[in-house]
Amino acid sequence: MIDAGTTQAEADPAPERRDLYRYVTADNAEEYIAIMRLFSSTLLADLSAGEAQSALERFGAQISVDDPESRCRQLEQWGNLVRPVRDARAATVAEWVRSRSRYQVSKLGGRVARQVDEVISASDGAREVARELLGATDVPTPGPSCRRSGLASVSTGEGT
Repeated sequence: MIDAGTTQAEADPAPERRDLYRYVTADNAEEYIAIMRLFSSTLLADLSAGEAQSALERFGAQISVDDPESRCRQLEQWGNLVRPVRDARAATVAEWVRSRSRYQVSKLGGRVARQVDEVISASDGAREVARELLGATDVPTPGPSCRRSGLASVSTGEGT
């Protein structure tokens, strides 16, 4: 609860951390997820938006030629991608501009991308139990008191 003397930033010290998850439900979420998978799949991937688009096309992802740069900029604003820190010395202006248009996954952005992939790829819990393990469970056989209460018909199918 926020009182009159507390600012929003003090009440919620890390609202920008929630922004790291925005790409999962944003418009074009599939493209954002594909981009984040690409950047987080390799340690210290340092790619331009164009290189990211080429790599995504090789993996079969469909993304418009005009979209990668805007998607990467948006992911940067949300905190998922960062511009790499490079030596300020560049031989030409074009080289400097090219180095500024490159992206890397941020530390927290990579962490979120791994979490998102885990959740997306997770199956329902009951389906993950191996049949071999089901036989190892110790289910008590219903005794006379269970039969009287009707529990036997539920657990064994008797009485129906």
